[in-house]
Amino acid sequence: MLRHHGVDDFAFTGGVAVGVWSAPRQTRDVDVCGTLPAAEVDRLLAIRDGVRGGAGALPDMVRFRIAGWDIDLFVSKSDYDRECLRRAIEVEVDGTEVRVVTVEDLLIHKMIKLRSDRRRILQDLADVRAVVDVQRGRLDWSYVEKWVPVDELALLRAISTSSDEDLLQRLLGR
Repeated sequence: MLRHHGVDDFAFTGGVAVGVWSAPRQTRDVDVCGTLPAAEVDRLLAIRDGVRGGAGALPDMVRFRIAGWDIDLFVSKSDYDRECLRRAIEVEVDGTEVRVVTVEDLLIHKMIKLRSDRRRILQDLADVRAVVDVQRGRLDWSYVEKWVPVDELALLRAISTSSDEDLLQRLLGR
């Protein structure tokens, strides 16, 4: 369905990727990062009862529905976005080969989300903690350092040893 709208390069992130890199969990939506031609934005939103997030002809994100699921497509626009898609890998999820972001890019996406969207802050923190705990010895911290500000990197490195209260205080600045 995404390819029908010109989204040829995409990878799953969010709850699907958390399930790949730590343990599966229930999710209310499907998060995908990918390319979206500006000419397809309005058509996709009209056909799929969607909304845009961000100004400009090419929004930062579009949300639409497919088969009862909300799909959040984070539109690839930056050097980081292109690098993330280049690094995505193929894995098997429920018997189907799909592309997912790398573990490092999943952590970066979670930190980016926490900068501006804190509606599910506890779930996002739990996801980050689960992924870091499972993948700790395999993480490429030098790659993460390239894309995450120093204060967020310190939070990621300390996430396994910090209490929930400490993490929330750091994120909320209290």
